[in-house]
Amino acid sequence: MKRILFTAVILFTVCQMFAGSKLDFSMLKNVTMINVDYDWTNLTIEGKKVADWLDFRQADQPDWDARKELKEELKPQIDEMVASANGKLKSSNLILKKNCSSQYTIKLSPQNITKKGNNVIKCQLIETKKHKVVHEFNIEGKGGVFGSMANLWSDGFKDAGKKLASMIKKGLK
Repeated sequence: MKRILFTAVILFTVCQMFAGSKLDFSMLKNVTMINVDYDWTNLTIEGKKVADWLDFRQADQPDWDARKELKEELKPQIDEMVASANGKLKSSNLILKKNCSSQYTIKLSPQNITKKGNNVIKCQLIETKKHKVVHEFNIEGKGGVFGSMANLWSDGFKDAGKKLASMIKKGLK
């Protein structure tokens, strides 16, 4: 009996993993614009806190200014996530836009990014006026293989943007 119960639990767990979670985004059906906000406070790079990674990066690439690279070359790549999502959301008459007035805000909080651009982005859909979190979920973007670190981060954010748009589109139905 224990084996049957154990097998049933394992089978149910495996089915849940492959079923995927579908979030209900029906509240966005008549919305045409969503404000985008970024939160970098919990970022780790290669599993290291930002300050530790900056020290490591500076030692690894002494000719580079690691702080400048992070601020001016790497972090701006998150805009590729928004652009990629907008490319897929266009057919749904929905657009993500920074610094706009909207009923909803999506907060993108990078949690970890690897040198290759693989990333985990915590996303929160928030009712802007009430500051109420409607949905909270993670997106995992797959980075690139060849190119500069900024290019690889861009690839990872583009992938995350496509996944975000797909999730929203599925939830609109």
